[in-house]
Amino acid sequence: MVELRDSAKLLSNRGFRVVTVDGMGIDGFEAISEKRVLDLISKGLVGLVITTGYNPTMDYRIRRLAADMMIPLILNHRLALELSKSIVEYEGISTSDIRDMSSFWVNYKDIIRVQNK
Repeated sequence: MVELRDSAKLLSNRGFRVVTVDGMGIDGFEAISEKRVLDLISKGLVGLVITTGYNPTMDYRIRRLAADMMIPLILNHRLALELSKSIVEYEGISTSDIRDMSSFWVNYKDIIRVQNK
């Protein structure tokens, strides 16, 4: 897919490490085994998963583990391209400024307390 390759190039040029899975490769990027991908995800070393679902058996395990580990998961190649463009175009951001989504979450008890007042 052109969009996936373009997304990978944009993110790579911005300093992100981009890898692909053996057999689902994007030309010009490191291809690693599914087992290695699952290992990296389970160790918390993956910050974003982009997939299209073209290989349901392999793709399902990667998607499932990413979701279980609360890793952002993009399932649409066009959305991936637009997200990649937005990351690249925002000049003020560095990879060290990107934070885990949980840093934005509010404790649900605080929300309930406010509503009950």
